[in-house]
Amino acid sequence: MLVEFKTHNLNTPIEEERVFKYSRKDRRRLNALFIIQNALKVDLVYIIWSRDYSKIKVEVNPFSDFKKNKITKVCGWKDLKDIFLKFQT
Repeated sequence: MLVEFKTHNLNTPIEEERVFKYSRKDRRRLNALFIIQNALKVDLVYIIWSRDYSKIKVEVNPFSDFKKNKITKVCGWKDLKDIFLKFQT
């Protein structure tokens, strides 16, 4: 599992955030992540937290079908451990 962390600083809903949202600006960083993901053959987990830390969004992009099988969950911090345990099985 490869994990990318991001703070959501805008006044837009965290639900609208996703790994490809800023693909033009973040092209080099995303390319590096995809190279690592392919080399390790692991899922990419994208974690975004809200400005006030009240919400967290977890987006899992599976290695096997990166763009098609996206799993997304918006939750509070207390739910994060359960989410990771679910994705590991």
